[in-house]
Amino acid sequence: MEQIRSQDSNPNRANNQEKLVDVGLTSTFNTVLSQSSPQLFEVALDKLFSFVANKVLETKIAGKMVAHMCRSATKTSAKMALRKFVPHCSGIVLSLTASEDVQLEEDLDGQLLFNLQILSEVATKILAIHSEKCTIL
Repeated sequence: MEQIRSQDSNPNRANNQEKLVDVGLTSTFNTVLSQSSPQLFEVALDKLFSFVANKVLETKIAGKMVAHMCRSATKTSAKMALRKFVPHCSGIVLSLTASEDVQLEEDLDGQLLFNLQILSEVATKILAIHSEKCTIL
């Protein structure tokens, strides 16, 4: 993931190759997770969580791809994935934003941005579940 960007590309935009890699990776990962047994899914989720918990990726390309993988895990088993990602990422976000000085910073910490990105992707599943329940009521 960390070495996907080519040296001559614009660091603020994904090129076509990077977009295709993102779509392919997300689609493949989603298919594998959705067709795996609960035991295999749990192993894959543990590996993904371990990767996310021990890395800080830039949010433009690699971070976005990993966040999409987290969303795929949440789509497959929201209960298991949310139990892992939400407490971890929200704890980091809360600890990094505890100081009021954060509001004054122009460039936010990479760890903060990466964890917000992960939370954003897994939260889409929370919102979908909530809106389904509201529709049913």
